[in-house]
Amino acid sequence: MTLFTPVRVLAFCLLISFMFVACQSGQTSADKADPSKTSSTTQSEGANNLIPVIYLDSLTVSAKVFEDAKDKSFVFEYFFGDSTVTLDGWITQKTKSDSIYYSPKPDVKLQPKGKTNVSIGANTYVGNQLLSKETVKKIVAKIKSDSLKRQANLLFIPARNPATTRIQYKVFIQFVNKNESDLDTNLDSDSDFSTNPSPPHGYN
Repeated sequence: MTLFTPVRVLAFCLLISFMFVACQSGQTSADKADPSKTSSTTQSEGANNLIPVIYLDSLTVSAKVFEDAKDKSFVFEYFFGDSTVTLDGWITQKTKSDSIYYSPKPDVKLQPKGKTNVSIGANTYVGNQLLSKETVKKIVAKIKSDSLKRQANLLFIPARNPATTRIQYKVFIQFVNKNESDLDTNLDSDSDFSTNPSPPHGYN
């Protein structure tokens, strides 16, 4: 059995000391950083990356799809394009067992008409928009009652509900005059029709 001599013990201690110094000199500043301080810095940087403010467009669409589905509800989902936020709509369908389903692709796409002063951004709910079948029936009935029997477009104008602070869309009817290019722009000061933000929602 070989015993450690004083010389061997001294050599062993020197070797350990050299390895410890080498490891310390190779450590980077990131390795030496206090984890709590690093976390605090990261959180501070993240807090400065604010959610951008996006101004919503008023949207337009032919009323024909609503006339063809006057006994159906529509659910609209926001679509974020390159420069505009629009709405795509799905007709609510029911099976024989009364379960609800939707087609894979949207049944209607609303087109941008122009920017408004209503915005979404930080501290904003962005949910689906519901147009109930009761509201669709009323819209279609008003179009059918036009004495000139004109075709119509629907204009969706965003508004912030003062009670819930959620975004909803007021729906206006724009009748197309006989030359099919001239729109009747005489909108009422307020609309009888509007979407319901969902969730939560109540039926109109």
